[in-house]
Amino acid sequence: MALKKKKPLTKVNNSPHNIYLNMISGKIKADLTNTRYKVIKECALELGWKVINHNENKAKQSVIEEIKKKGDISKGWEEVPKKPPGQMVDLYWNDIAIDPQKLTSMKRFQRVNHFPAMSGITRKATLANLLLKMQGLYPTDYNFFPKSWNVPFQMMRLKTEIAENKRKAYKAGKPVPMYIVKPSD
Repeated sequence: MALKKKKPLTKVNNSPHNIYLNMISGKIKADLTNTRYKVIKECALELGWKVINHNENKAKQSVIEEIKKKGDISKGWEEVPKKPPGQMVDLYWNDIAIDPQKLTSMKRFQRVNHFPAMSGITRKATLANLLLKMQGLYPTDYNFFPKSWNVPFQMMRLKTEIAENKRKAYKAGKPVPMYIVKPSD
């Protein structure tokens, strides 16, 4: 539950059309609760968006708890059901993948910065495996990325490649090739 100041009832128009008008007029509401990057908030503010961060509401919540303890709720305040975080925001920004349950509860006008199964192309090891599979199926179309190996599963192939290239380099009097190694996490 949350507290709010009692005021006369007014009709709020949160239709998708009205939200769209908010978006094109620069009044986008962005829920940045699940990001730790300060630059995201700075950009949103620079664009004139309304930034919502439920982590910043913790201090307000402690004040509400204090009011409840004192019994001052009846003095011009009323208790209302707490809305789910970011219920009527236009954009949810998350540093990690978004919970599928959250995606299914979103309205048509709401947007996210991640999409389901996005980790399949944003994780180095997964992307390399997907590209290698496609290269096996369509070798002429998928020749645009460097040779890749999934270690430890393809360690022997990698060692063979290194030994072969080292031998070729010595024979030609050229420098030994370098390899870039990245952890999968």
